[in-house]
Amino acid sequence: MATNLFLAIPIYIRNILYICIGLIGVFIVAISRVGLGVHFPTDTIVGFIFALAIILILSYLFDRFENRTYIYLAIVAMSLLGIIFCPEISYIKYVALVLGISLGFLVEEKYVNFENPKSRRDAVVRLVGAIILFALLFVLIPKIAGSSDLFDCIKYFLFTFIMLAIYPLTFKKIDRNG
Repeated sequence: MATNLFLAIPIYIRNILYICIGLIGVFIVAISRVGLGVHFPTDTIVGFIFALAIILILSYLFDRFENRTYIYLAIVAMSLLGIIFCPEISYIKYVALVLGISLGFLVEEKYVNFENPKSRRDAVVRLVGAIILFALLFVLIPKIAGSSDLFDCIKYFLFTFIMLAIYPLTFKKIDRNG
């Protein structure tokens, strides 16, 4: 999971500085997991290799195909199929995350086509907006709604979908109007 989190985007955009920073993040998470005793060193090494292979394969597919709808659908289908083999709640939360990411990217690519900010002020406003949204979704709402496995699944799905589709759409409308 840490490999996907820290390396997927840097590898896809092919920025060596970001890849190095991502590798440091992966290494820190791997050390912490082993240090806490929740994984063996071999678990983290195999997980890293497996995740890196998936990232490289998907990066290749994303470069090769313009219409990525089927790639997203295949990822979702394989993730849902995995519930048969691993009906654990931690995996189901992962599937909720995958659904949010896939649907978010599909909506973003079809309706938004978000661009980088044109000024430093726009970048700062977007960053502050993202921090506020993150705080609302991951701190305030769980305190109000409580915590349950179902709520966590919904939270992961909504958080990724909102951050990848709704949030960029909002700023695209703001940039167009202002």
